[in-house]
Amino acid sequence: AMSSQSTWKTVKYGIHEGETVTIATEELVQCDYSAYSWEAATVLIAWLCSQKDTLAIQSGNILELGCGTASVSLMAAKLKLLHPDHCGTILATDASFASNIAERLANTIARNNVSSVMFYSHLDWGTPPSLKLLQTGWSLVLASDCLYESDKFSLFFATLSHLLKASQASGVKTPQTMMAHRRRSESRLFEPYCQRFGLVSTLLELSAHVAEDIAQVYQDRIELWMIQLQQ
Repeated sequence: AMSSQSTWKTVKYGIHEGETVTIATEELVQCDYSAYSWEAATVLIAWLCSQKDTLAIQSGNILELGCGTASVSLMAAKLKLLHPDHCGTILATDASFASNIAERLANTIARNNVSSVMFYSHLDWGTPPSLKLLQTGWSLVLASDCLYESDKFSLFFATLSHLLKASQASGVKTPQTMMAHRRRSESRLFEPYCQRFGLVSTLLELSAHVAEDIAQVYQDRIELWMIQLQQ
């Protein structure tokens, strides 16, 4: 049985010339992998900070797949709230079997004071997303280290493709996905799955998209990918 002991972890992120954002996440002490933060999340958070003044952050709807502790969604929510005239919502999603995640994230959202813009919903990859999810129109889909079990690759990209196509149909011109990925083995290429589901993946140069200190620490192990629909 899994221990339900948890601990709150607070991290302060520098986002811009002395401006900081503090994020508190609840991590289970002994747990499945949905309940602690992974390195890839740090890279995706750093990318979000570089985007803080973009329309996607200010007024777009943003969805996170496989959110775990939801640190990435929390950063998106905090950055959105920095804009007085913000609109749109952040939706963190994860598998329904992740240990009492709905309850944990309700506490997390409240503790970070982002409940006006951030919500949680179960989303199991490969099962059709709810109509509400499909009709929302997501400007940005975020995924951090979601691809560690190769038997899930096809479910992940099927879901991603479904969400991006529905978003385009809802009027989002170029919905995009940003994915921070840790390649664990050369044999586990995900690119063929992208092609199968009508997606194009582009590897981004880390140093051009995140703060220099983050790029230096992570460039050897974390990749930043942009994934879009084939035109």
